[in-house]
Amino acid sequence: MDTQKVRDRTPDELLARKKEFLKICDILDELNINYFLQTGVLLGAVRDKDFIKWDWGVDISVFTNEFIQQINSVVLALKKSNFEIIYSLCEKDDLKIYFKGKYSKEVTGYTIFAWNYSKDRDIYWRRNYSVPSKFLKNFSNIDFLGRKFNCPENPEEYLEYAYGDWRRPIRTSDKDLYNSNEYYKTKKIFILKKIKNILKKIFKYYFLKYLFFYFYITS
Repeated sequence: MDTQKVRDRTPDELLARKKEFLKICDILDELNINYFLQTGVLLGAVRDKDFIKWDWGVDISVFTNEFIQQINSVVLALKKSNFEIIYSLCEKDDLKIYFKGKYSKEVTGYTIFAWNYSKDRDIYWRRNYSVPSKFLKNFSNIDFLGRKFNCPENPEEYLEYAYGDWRRPIRTSDKDLYNSNEYYKTKKIFILKKIKNILKKIFKYYFLKYLFFYFYITS
């Protein structure tokens, strides 16, 4: 475990985090972007009624089909508000902006990342994460930092899905320890799934090709 990464942030660092977080939300509101709280920010809001003091990342979730049209506008607006963009990605499975404010990304790194919807599996997904659609098709509201924010429907049930025993604080930077197996698939499992899907497509292609050839020579 990286003890420096999970140290308690100072009051000044947490105050800057609060101000910057609300500024980011103002930017998204001004651009009419639909966003919601879902990861450590939601966990802190429900359990601690505040940011988790040792958390190093502040995430805001959006939907790919809405955000992809606006990502450049968001990057520009963040820069104008004195945030430093570390990188932005426009890949379907990893559409996001990663940036920092007053302090280094090791103190507080901000991420706006997007979720895709799979109609076949009826889930929302990004990279090696997946969420049953029942949590994100409709939203609940939560009071946090003097405002109301969208969050997954039935937030406590969602937190149990994502973190298991979410009421018990875990001070660690190891994703395998604080994320549930249903929510977070390890890189190894994710790669195996990718290979499986590729093999399925190859099999389907050659099977259809064989059928076409069979009916062609027998017709």
